[in-house]
Amino acid sequence: MRRLLPLPVMLLLAGCGGATSLPGGLSIIPTTTQPPAAPVSSAVAPDLSSVDVIRMVKDKADELKLLAPLLVSAPDASPSINIEPWMICLKSGAAEQARRLYVLLFQDGKLKTARSAAILDKCEERSFAPLNVAALTPPAKAPAKARGHRRRDRN
Repeated sequence: MRRLLPLPVMLLLAGCGGATSLPGGLSIIPTTTQPPAAPVSSAVAPDLSSVDVIRMVKDKADELKLLAPLLVSAPDASPSINIEPWMICLKSGAAEQARRLYVLLFQDGKLKTARSAAILDKCEERSFAPLNVAALTPPAKAPAKARGHRRRDRN
């Protein structure tokens, strides 16, 4: 009799393990999955030739106290854990700061947040190019011609 006692318990547990729904239509195992993320629109990617984007990156680098020259990666889709769809990796070209990597996260062409790079961002695998900070300096204007009244000699 002692040998047969575990048999009903095992049958009961086996029956519960195979059930995917409960009475009343409640499901034990979720049957719906989240829809795949919408593809990132390239129309809102940050443009590294834009003066506004360069200024945002430069201001953030100044806030992070990164030394010149500033190096950036090309805009890329950010990992799915981020709300912001676009990312740019940022680092300093100065030897003493070469290992400090940051991620700038963009949405709709605007810098939303920045943080230290994580392994998931794969910044260490990206290629970097100098940030064109020269685009921030306005071009020198040609001196305006002086306009004034000329005196006429009356002699």
